[in-house]
Amino acid sequence: MDHFRAKLSRHLKGKTLGAERRGTAVMECALTAPLLLLVVFGSIDVGQFINVAQAVSNASRVGARVASRNDTVSVENINNEVKDYLLASGIPKNSVTVTVRNSSGRELSGKALSAIPSGSAVSVKVNVHFSGIRRASFLMILNDAENSSKSTMRRE
Repeated sequence: MDHFRAKLSRHLKGKTLGAERRGTAVMECALTAPLLLLVVFGSIDVGQFINVAQAVSNASRVGARVASRNDTVSVENINNEVKDYLLASGIPKNSVTVTVRNSSGRELSGKALSAIPSGSAVSVKVNVHFSGIRRASFLMILNDAENSSKSTMRRE
């Protein structure tokens, strides 16, 4: 045992035990910091994706509500309402696609809403390409992800 203490004493000569602990702490930080940053930025990215999904769901409901009104005759009115709602949520208009369909599934355009009788279903589907609005775009987990929501309501 005395031999071991003597050897340790020679090894630590000129070094303090605190200096070795500081070196260990630096190494631990260097090894764990990238992993911690990856978890933090990944959480931010997934949280933003969920937030955008909620906004897209609400926007499709707003679009379906506008499409169900008798005074709405143009698909352009629905597009504008949906895109304005999403723009207020921080989602740019160029990443949004709005599709309006009648009860048989045919896509509507122009002033085709005026031909849909009262009581018939109208659906509005909203797609948002997430890659254009991400904050943590350097992460690969949500590349080419899309948020999509469809709402259906009956015409008044």
